[in-house]
Amino acid sequence: MELRLHLPYISCSNGYRELRMFDESILELEEIDGENRWHPLVVEARYNTYRDAKEWTHAMIMAKLKHESKPNSLEWLLNYADGHHQMGDTKKAIACLKDAEGWFGEHPEYLFRLGKYHAILGNVEEAKNLVRRVFKIDGSFKAEFLDDSAFDSVWESF
Repeated sequence: MELRLHLPYISCSNGYRELRMFDESILELEEIDGENRWHPLVVEARYNTYRDAKEWTHAMIMAKLKHESKPNSLEWLLNYADGHHQMGDTKKAIACLKDAEGWFGEHPEYLFRLGKYHAILGNVEEAKNLVRRVFKIDGSFKAEFLDDSAFDSVWESF
């Protein structure tokens, strides 16, 4: 069966998710059968629901599937790393990002997230160096830096 026949389930799922009715959101996606159950749009919808529900174990599975199928996607790399962080393994989140340094090493979002994780672990100097690189590339991150309490120790070190 074609995915287009299942798009109403994805749409309903997203609506339930926005209403914070997470069980109903997932139940809509369970109506999708066969190969379409693992279509990228369905996996993304599942990820979004699990993320918003803070069901990190399930969100990580979806993020890993998306990251492995799209290794050149910064969005899914960051989602996958964030899942590690949310599950309490910020060191693994850093390792995950470091593995993709060749692809994204000068992208400001990548550097910013890496800096944030270093700041969370108390690696202030490393975080400070990364934040400086981000600001040189894209100064618009300054507001986010100032608003994010994870960077408090870095801000105080300047």
